[in-house]
Amino acid sequence: MNYQSTTNAPQFQDLAINNGRQEQFFCFDIILQKIHERIKLMTERYSRVMFVRFDIRFPRGYQAQGGNDEVSHLFKMMKENARTRKTAFHFVWVREKAGSDNPHYHAIALLDASRSSNYIEFIAEVTRVWGHVLNCHAAGLIDRCDFDSFGNYTGNGIILQRPIRRAIGEDRSALEQDFWAKLNWCNEWASYLAKVNQKEDTPYRVRRFGASKI
Repeated sequence: MNYQSTTNAPQFQDLAINNGRQEQFFCFDIILQKIHERIKLMTERYSRVMFVRFDIRFPRGYQAQGGNDEVSHLFKMMKENARTRKTAFHFVWVREKAGSDNPHYHAIALLDASRSSNYIEFIAEVTRVWGHVLNCHAAGLIDRCDFDSFGNYTGNGIILQRPIRRAIGEDRSALEQDFWAKLNWCNEWASYLAKVNQKEDTPYRVRRFGASKI
């Protein structure tokens, strides 16, 4: 994997990324590219797409296997569940480690919103599957990322909806502006996964990220 190429530019592939107020944050290009590819694929293939951001942690006292076996198992099961329900599902996850024996993970998911448009129900499913993977009660281990550091509700489960075909004139223009504004926000929020910080301690030959196949 090429982890040498990074950027602190305000945009990547013409979409906003989080580079800090003073452009002090650097992101891995390769992770930004994975995010961009999956957002682009889903929004071009489906008229309504739900974007979800969430974090994954291990319970206290749990000894992780050292690689990314558990999180890989989690997303494999989530993909199989989506396939069973005939629901489109793409994802990106990243591994980080700071102040703990175990790593933690940040993730995004993209789903066909015509079949799945409730992010709380989706996070509940992730929690249930994570508990199955770890053979434990996983309540509290999946962060819904819908509150800021001050405790203010920020929302999640953003619906990216392209303008309907019959929309014309000012109505269509307004719908297009809404779509691109939300797309930029989702990409900027997702770019947090690509940050260089906290990925330096990843063991040799252990992946720093994973993504669905396209």
